[in-house]
Amino acid sequence: MKYGSVRRWVEGLTMVTADAEVVRLDRGVKPADSAMAQVFRQIKRAFDPSGVLNPGVKFDFGAGEPPIRSLKVGSRAAPIPADIAAGLRRLEQGAGYDSSRLDLADDPL
Repeated sequence: MKYGSVRRWVEGLTMVTADAEVVRLDRGVKPADSAMAQVFRQIKRAFDPSGVLNPGVKFDFGAGEPPIRSLKVGSRAAPIPADIAAGLRRLEQGAGYDSSRLDLADDPL
């Protein structure tokens, strides 16, 4: 997927999520409300039907399990392509925190 496509996808998801948040605020619904959680689940399912982004982190973690238990770090983390990992290390070492990580998908620096 090229950067432009990724950028449009992220912008679309951001707008839909923001619209859902406005509706939630207008109706005085609490973030933990199960109906609102279901709306956000449906948004995630629509934009990420394969469950590639943050699988099990935002929703569907085990009953009573804190979400932080679902974080995948160390040996549990998905492998990152070497060129993108190198680009991320350069951003970190150079304090490039204002740089878009999406840019690495097309040009890993």
